[in-house]
Amino acid sequence: MRPAVEWDALIERKGGYRSVCRARPLRGANVLIDPDDYVCIDIETTGLSPARESIIEIAAYRMREGAMDDAFVSFVRLINM
Repeated sequence: MRPAVEWDALIERKGGYRSVCRARPLRGANVLIDPDDYVCIDIETTGLSPARESIIEIAAYRMREGAMDDAFVSFVRLINM
């Protein structure tokens, strides 16, 4: 296994939403990752402010040898307590 790559991302405002427009690797990662077997996590939200916005979808994609091997996708419904 080799060290993982941590990323620094620049968020850009486009119309009524924001998106990652540029990302670059950070130096000094101290975590190990197997480049042939890993999981990508994707979280969709209603916005970028944790104080005001909510998570609406969670996805996980397992990658093996450069191809998607398995996927999990679920919508999230918040329940006010």
